[in-house]
Amino acid sequence: GICTTLLGRRVRLPRGPWELARRSGATVVPLFLSRRGTRDQTVFIEEPFRVSPEGDREEAIGAAAQRWADVFGAHLRRDPGQWTVLEDFWKVHACG
Repeated sequence: GICTTLLGRRVRLPRGPWELARRSGATVVPLFLSRRGTRDQTVFIEEPFRVSPEGDREEAIGAAAQRWADVFGAHLRRDPGQWTVLEDFWKVHACG
């Protein structure tokens, strides 16, 4: 995993998506779905970004993971009831 800050806490996120995007040149598109009842959902498509293939690999992957964590954190602040997690996320994914 890769250490990031999410909602002010240090957590380890999977590095696979960022590694894959860096190697393939794929664009990362942060996308979130919020439910409003059984038949009403809103899709939030955030600003796409790329993982730099230049320079230090770890720095590029870390920057991409942090960028996603920042976007995810903003989404959670807007609508925290939309995050369902079936484990103690802060404990299981603690960094350090």
